[in-house]
Amino acid sequence: MTKGYFTIAQGPEYHRMAYALALSIANSQKTTNKLSIGVASYEVELLENSYYRPAFDQIIGIPWLDAAIESKRKFENWWKAIYMSPYDETVCLDADMLFLEDYESWWDIMGESPAAFCTKPITYRGEIITSD
Repeated sequence: MTKGYFTIAQGPEYHRMAYALALSIANSQKTTNKLSIGVASYEVELLENSYYRPAFDQIIGIPWLDAAIESKRKFENWWKAIYMSPYDETVCLDADMLFLEDYESWWDIMGESPAAFCTKPITYRGEIITSD
């Protein structure tokens, strides 16, 4: 069974953040350290030929129509992640996250149910995020 991390990153600024995320995962996770990235179809070739390429396990074009093409926040394509992830078990991450320690033990906890959701995310300062 394959395990890995997945993010959607549309636009150059999010490609850069996803690259930093991929590097942080590769440097902090002992076992499961792969990140695949979902991008708009026209961005696949761009990323395949960029210096970001070695950091990602796979670069996957968002299927069907890009529902977020006119959106600033780009949430509209996240429902497609279940179809895009190349892994049997996937943790979906926002592109602007960083991994600073090994979270390998979380896979066992998350594996106890078919889906798990973060309910109390914290900032890098350890403060609970209360914003919607």
